[in-house]
Amino acid sequence: MPATHPLAEARAWLTLLRTPGLGPAGIRKLIAEHRAPQAAVAAAMRDADEEARVWLRAPDESILAGDLAWLDDPHHHFVTIADEDYPALLRNGQNPPAALFVVGDPTLLWSPQIAIVGSRRATAGGLDNARNSRAPSRARATW
Repeated sequence: MPATHPLAEARAWLTLLRTPGLGPAGIRKLIAEHRAPQAAVAAAMRDADEEARVWLRAPDESILAGDLAWLDDPHHHFVTIADEDYPALLRNGQNPPAALFVVGDPTLLWSPQIAIVGSRRATAGGLDNARNSRAPSRARATW
């Protein structure tokens, strides 16, 4: 069952995710130490660098309102690293995202998947590897 978040909790998560300089590792550390995202926001307001504290004191309400409006769509879901529904393989990987924004059925995150992660400025070797990847044929053969 997909996680749902009360408004105050969702807003705190979105604030953390939008805070300059925190990044996934910083957010994961704050959540691990303080459990609730509201407490993590309060701790970041005290302890984060100046750029982050400036944002946290006066976050851009129009950006947060847009994020919350996106979440109002019944097909849009928000899965945080603190949720039971966060995929274990992703959680246990290197530098997992602090949250996932999902369009569609979030339970599919638990299905076998293949991901190809790209770059905006791929090298010639990276492009060659992507072109010669067996992932698409493996995906077709598996499902």
